[in-house]
Amino acid sequence: MSGIETSQVKHIVFFFDINGTMILGDTSRNKSNTLAEQELLAEQITANWLQSDNEVDNKMTYKEYINKHVHPIANDHMLSNELVEEIKLKRLESYGNILKDATQRGLSDKQIDHIKQTFISIKQGMESRAKSIFCSVIGLFQVWRKRNTPWQLVLRSFGHDIEQTIDELSSEADIMNVIRGHFEGDRLIIHRILKDRTYSKKKLSKCLAEYHTHHMSWKDDYNHWKNNGFVNSCSKPFPIEHESHKNDCLVDVDTFKALTDPSYYIRIVDKAIINNPNETTFRFFFDDNAKTKSIVHFV
Repeated sequence: MSGIETSQVKHIVFFFDINGTMILGDTSRNKSNTLAEQELLAEQITANWLQSDNEVDNKMTYKEYINKHVHPIANDHMLSNELVEEIKLKRLESYGNILKDATQRGLSDKQIDHIKQTFISIKQGMESRAKSIFCSVIGLFQVWRKRNTPWQLVLRSFGHDIEQTIDELSSEADIMNVIRGHFEGDRLIIHRILKDRTYSKKKLSKCLAEYHTHHMSWKDDYNHWKNNGFVNSCSKPFPIEHESHKNDCLVDVDTFKALTDPSYYIRIVDKAIINNPNETTFRFFFDDNAKTKSIVHFV
């Protein structure tokens, strides 16, 4: 689809919550590439891990099995944030037991071979990267540069991965002069030489419009989210104009496909443009866990 007609598009914005959409690891969760590979594998493999007689109803991914039955988190809001984080780290470490558990539970040779082949695909995807960024991301940016359509990139993350990602984008995708910003609670602080600028959560679209010719990075406020019990309303705010607005696309990214399929993002973007030929501007919000985001709607 890289050669489709996109002349009607006057401006496009790509939001990337970078962890799980652009890179695999996540410093905010102490998730190394190795732990991230194990988690991604656990998300792909479905089986009757409980060895129940009702095999159809009890099929689940290995990640669901670990989260629900090995290291569950009670939904009674009585656990401290520190204990919740400790359990989440134990989950990450436990995902690495998938092959041992598959063998002990007597999964078929075909199922075990599927686990091995899926892991090989993940490793190949990791090896195909120039450095840390998925090939599908670099491919998307290269295509849009060739189309000569004005576009804007906004990087998001709770962790400390943004600066390394900016450095890599400058060398691999020729993306320069990124304007930095960070959240303090619900306020976005844009770093300027003379005086920082502040935008409320409801004014994020105004910020985008004022800097529409620049790429940006917005470091999100992890402590604000943590101190408010990790509720969705205090996570990363995404300024989506309206639920039914066709040119605002919230994309729940399939990390496995984003890592292993070089055309993954190009197909998503081109499909949206083809299906909405009368739209002249688009904003794509790429997130690997979109349902947890705080969506800021405007009338």
